[in-house]
Amino acid sequence: MQNVKSILEDLKHNFPDWEQKLQENDDFTTYEDEVLGHRMLDLVFAFKRLCKERESCALEIFSEWITDPKTAEILRGKVEVVLVYYNAFRPLREMLLKNPENVKELLEDAFFHYVLRWEPDIVRRWRIRDEEGENRMEEILQALDNLTDYYTKRLYTQKTVKKDFEDETGLSEECCELYAKLYEEHFHELKLNMILNGLVECQAQLQQMQDFL
Repeated sequence: MQNVKSILEDLKHNFPDWEQKLQENDDFTTYEDEVLGHRMLDLVFAFKRLCKERESCALEIFSEWITDPKTAEILRGKVEVVLVYYNAFRPLREMLLKNPENVKELLEDAFFHYVLRWEPDIVRRWRIRDEEGENRMEEILQALDNLTDYYTKRLYTQKTVKKDFEDETGLSEECCELYAKLYEEHFHELKLNMILNGLVECQAQLQQMQDFL
């Protein structure tokens, strides 16, 4: 994998106006030059790796490499989007340092009582507080649910889930193996839940159309 420095050197050499293009349009998928779009994505993910290493997405990290403040701010915003799950799971990474077994217990509880089924008490059972004292449990649960939906929709295998979950959350290999095992063992139920939820949404949309007509 290329690092930030090598990608920036490549952009400056092959696309001297890349910062101007970024400031005009930060949707890389719409670029006329697909190569430039891909290099922009490479840069975002290189910064993502750097921010994960430093456990921070502060603007100063981008300013070390980017002199234009507007460019640095736009890139930071793009990186924050791809770090949304990593940031959500930060409290669990901190918990791992103190009590690894608690994290595995939480993951299993969350999988069975939030992802597969809904049990309101789970939020009260686990109080995961951040530096400001706010309970982050709901954010963690939602992130876990969204990731599971993503894997289920794309029919990911257990091996692929483990690898991606580790990258997205930064949790230990043991925790990721546990989650991937739960996913694999209950894949058919996850898929059925997704189908049922889709039917409910379709029925709600049909009802809205009928009410409108």
